[in-house]
Amino acid sequence: MAIGLEIRIKRLEAKVQELNEREAIRDLRYRYHEYVNEGKFTRIAGLFTVNGELAFGLLGHAKGRAQISAFFRGLGPESSRAAQPSRPRLTRVRQFIHNHMIEIDGDRAGVMGFEVANRRSGVAQLGGLAVHPDFRGRHVADDAARLLQRHLIFELGYHRLQLEIYGFNERAMRHAERAGFVKEGVKRNAYRRHDDWVDGVLYGLIREDLAER
Repeated sequence: MAIGLEIRIKRLEAKVQELNEREAIRDLRYRYHEYVNEGKFTRIAGLFTVNGELAFGLLGHAKGRAQISAFFRGLGPESSRAAQPSRPRLTRVRQFIHNHMIEIDGDRAGVMGFEVANRRSGVAQLGGLAVHPDFRGRHVADDAARLLQRHLIFELGYHRLQLEIYGFNERAMRHAERAGFVKEGVKRNAYRRHDDWVDGVLYGLIREDLAER
């Protein structure tokens, strides 16, 4: 009996360790994307192990924290602005898919993300919003969406934000409208789900929309 209990405890401890490691890896990925895309170059090297390596093809290779730090410093001055044409090397290392954590008083309340839909025109496709059950009912999603809007448009220089919602997801559509997105149209019978066709409802927000608030 005691041996069986000991085995179960060890299995549970191993499972907890595995979950903690997965969460640490997820957090590391989020931090790397954040630091690269927002130009926080001095912090990037600390995400790597002492002998960590990175390779960006023709852009260069670095091994160890000192070289990694020097590599990113060479991309240009630290800035939260989107990369300009005069800084093509920085443009190439920025991520096309971005994930952001939602934190409240240091606790992780959810995630949200966006994808670069058109870099030249400054268009971002939003999606992947999820709020932990413990934080639902507190307008966390609405507040986080508004913060992301202002961050993308006024700090990163995007001109247009857009998202698409399944036609049956009325809750998501209400959220989009509360957050200030404008309904722009419907893609009729755009997607096949559960042996039926569903619409895709299109929402957008441009710089002028935020300026009017």
